[in-house]
Amino acid sequence: MSHSPNRPLVAKFGGTSMARPDVVRQRIVEHQPNVVVVSAAGKDPTYRTKMTDHLIDYDARPSHESKEAIIRRLCQVASLVLEHDQLAIVEEYAAKELDEAIQNGDSVPALGEQWSGRPIAQATGYEYVDAREIIKFSEPGVLDAEATDAAIHQKLDPHGHYVVPGFYGILPDGHTTTFERGGSDITGAIIARALNAGHYQNWSDVEGYYSTNPSEYSGALPVCNLSYLESRELANGGSELLHPEVAKALGSTSVITSLYSTFSGRSHTSISGERQWREVPIVGISGREHMLELRLSQFGIEEEAGKTADLYDTLKDEGIPYRHAATSVDNLSLYLDDSHQAKLESLFGVRPDISIAPTAMLHIVGEAMVRDPFIKMRTIANTLGALADRSIALHGMTDIGATASTTLFVSPSDYKEGLSILHQSLLGA
Repeated sequence: MSHSPNRPLVAKFGGTSMARPDVVRQRIVEHQPNVVVVSAAGKDPTYRTKMTDHLIDYDARPSHESKEAIIRRLCQVASLVLEHDQLAIVEEYAAKELDEAIQNGDSVPALGEQWSGRPIAQATGYEYVDAREIIKFSEPGVLDAEATDAAIHQKLDPHGHYVVPGFYGILPDGHTTTFERGGSDITGAIIARALNAGHYQNWSDVEGYYSTNPSEYSGALPVCNLSYLESRELANGGSELLHPEVAKALGSTSVITSLYSTFSGRSHTSISGERQWREVPIVGISGREHMLELRLSQFGIEEEAGKTADLYDTLKDEGIPYRHAATSVDNLSLYLDDSHQAKLESLFGVRPDISIAPTAMLHIVGEAMVRDPFIKMRTIANTLGALADRSIALHGMTDIGATASTTLFVSPSDYKEGLSILHQSLLGA
């Protein structure tokens, strides 16, 4: 996919890509992006631990063995683009930076992106720019957008060539802080927005979105065009090829995001602020086979203000997010990832008014549903009818108002059959 020669090109390479920096270098040479944003090295077919996970473990439990494993993996990856005599310098700096981060109480996980960025800059001749020079936070988790834009404009020439580590930035006190996991996507989008890029290339191990997960339904179809709203909805439903915050950063701009496979060099999905939604009303069905329904049952739950506040407050205090919610006259159901099961049982397992049960989510996405209420009505009717015809019971339903999605909950044992039925009903066999 071409980009405007008068507007810069920003390219972000994810963790799987950065496990093969030699292939990343090849893609940089082919496309000549102005800004390259990199993640920490991820998994590859022979190495099953992400660098970020290594660093998180070391941060929690520093040990000589853990440090050696980190440096060994770093040198293994860096050796794909650096000469042998340069690896000793890489090893020396890594050991020093690990020690300094622990001693200064700085972010150890942020080191992974730095260690990806410097070798790629050296291998391509691009200028290395530490993310702390341009990504500014006012407090942990809160980006200072105005200061960040100003720093980007001051540091990055739209026609220059730079490598920037993703995922982290700097606090007013000088300490390093990070976005949530997957935050290199956010760094790339912030830079693309600030520079008014023509294209934001997002490189990973896939060529783009499919109408559903191909590993769960063999009839999945490539999706050529999405709106940013739809990409955010698909992520909410489990299809997380692009961090949902990218849509927040770029949804109101003219920047086009293209998803590329680093390993094939091809792309089949582009994302923009608007698309021709009448031609393809529904773009995909994402889902999660293993989730939990946390149900609070109290008489008159909707009749007394604040009656459910303690439940929400407990989840907030424990850092447990929920993805969907539904209420009835005496019940509140929250739908959460099953990774929180042990914590939820320890918090609520003895309460007779709260139940925790397995469920599965089917999340239907299409901008037409927010644009045309009758399309949403027909989609819901077709969906419920198709499931009823196959005797698949509905456990719950959300997003039935003016949204670009509608979400159904079924038994986990019915998930894959339900996914197949809905795909055939809404998108074709």
